[in-house]
Amino acid sequence: MKTFENWIVQMCERLGLDGSGDVDFHELLEYGAAARRRTYVTGTGDVLVGVHKRTSGCSKYGCVVHSPSQHCMLSFPTHWRPARGLMERICPHGIGHPAPDHLSYVLRTYGADDEGVHGCDGCCSDTGPVA
Repeated sequence: MKTFENWIVQMCERLGLDGSGDVDFHELLEYGAAARRRTYVTGTGDVLVGVHKRTSGCSKYGCVVHSPSQHCMLSFPTHWRPARGLMERICPHGIGHPAPDHLSYVLRTYGADDEGVHGCDGCCSDTGPVA
C-alpha cells in the first residue's frame, strides 16, 4: 500500500501543483487527511479518493471497498476503469472481469445489467477458465 506521503505527491501532481506557487502545505495536509479517510487503493495500485462512506448496505449486500462478498474472484486484485465507472477483478491471465459486488450495486441502484459485458476467459465463473 502506498504511503501517505506518496499519496500527497500524487495528489499534488494531479492538481498541477509543482511547489512553485503559493500553496498552503498545512491546508493541503488537512484536505489530504480528510480525503485519506475516504480513499481506497486498488489491488493494481490506483488511488481512488472520495469513495463512499461505509454504510449498513456494505455489509448487507457486499461492497468491493468495505465488505467484499464471498465469490470465486475474491483473491483477484481490484482495478478501477474510470472510463466505464467500473470496478473489475483482474484474473491471473490479465483479463478484467467486472467485480460481482460492483455489478450487484449497479443492478440494485440503476437497474442496469449490461455492465457485466466483458472479454471473458471463464475465470469469473464458478467452474473456472475455459481450456
